[in-house]
Amino acid sequence: MELAFDTNMFSFYYRDNRIESEVLWESHCHASFEMISVLEGEVSIMLEGREYMLSSGKALILPPLVYHTVTANKKGRYSRVTAFFHASALPEVIRDSFCANDSAYVVSCSYQAKELERICKSERFAFFAPLAESVMTEIFYECVKSSAYDTDREIDEALERMLVYIESHLSEKITIADIARNVARSRSYVSHVFSKKMGITPKQYILSKRLALAQKYITQGMPSTEAAMRVGYDNYSDFYRIYKKHTGHSPSNTDTKKIL
Repeated sequence: MELAFDTNMFSFYYRDNRIESEVLWESHCHASFEMISVLEGEVSIMLEGREYMLSSGKALILPPLVYHTVTANKKGRYSRVTAFFHASALPEVIRDSFCANDSAYVVSCSYQAKELERICKSERFAFFAPLAESVMTEIFYECVKSSAYDTDREIDEALERMLVYIESHLSEKITIADIARNVARSRSYVSHVFSKKMGITPKQYILSKRLALAQKYITQGMPSTEAAMRVGYDNYSDFYRIYKKHTGHSPSNTDTKKIL
């Protein structure tokens, strides 16, 4: 079962399905904030070297442009509500401080999860959509108040330096050799760490980060030609082709409200 709808603050997705395989979503990232509220089931989310476990009655907020992979801890029913939102939707009084912290927030939300499930399963779902937004907003503020995150595994220091280097050089040509020199390790070590901790190659990571950042720039009103240059593409036709291949639409057709 799947439902999707938009409110003033969120783009909502409710999904209820059976887990049959371990990997649910391959490594990916979004141009917006993502908030996941688990209604039933148990999954682990690997977030650029950190691992978070989400079970029934827990919620997680992921910052934009951060790579993550979702895997199942057990088979069976998995239902959740995912809400995407942009910084512009946040009240001005908390916007700067919240966006300045790139941590992932985890909070218990057992009561709210039950309320969300009742709403999503109601035959009058459209009528109760504003209530769903209210419940997710409550979860959001619980996360903000907690300012805490549950980390099962601390990030690898070498990987952290690699990610920081890539982040600060997205507008330039980046090779594995460049990354290796920055952390004083071999190229094979860089590839091994990415494969083990991120589940992808450095090249795949860099590409997805660039495309997500370009999406963010475009949703903020930046011309797509300028966005292409800002993320390291001197040749706009190359950027256009790659962008369309990975997003399914051209840069000029990016929906400034719904792009995730």
